[in-house]
Amino acid sequence: GAQREHRVDILIEQAKEKGLDPSHLDFYLDFFRFGAPPHGGFGMGLARVLMLLLGESSIREVTYLFRGPTRLAP
Repeated sequence: GAQREHRVDILIEQAKEKGLDPSHLDFYLDFFRFGAPPHGGFGMGLARVLMLLLGESSIREVTYLFRGPTRLAP
């Protein structure tokens, strides 16, 4: 799993570094301003289980509608 960033000031700085206007992210940042605790997680997911069971090397081969970074619409 991975530890998620929960500090609002760090999130705002990261948004600025990526050229994003933090005021457009207020709906998201409010979760962290008003009480989201430090959190992390591990999510195996059905697609990864299928990938292992079927012996595939890529999750794309077992995902019904793969949504990669080059996909423009859902």
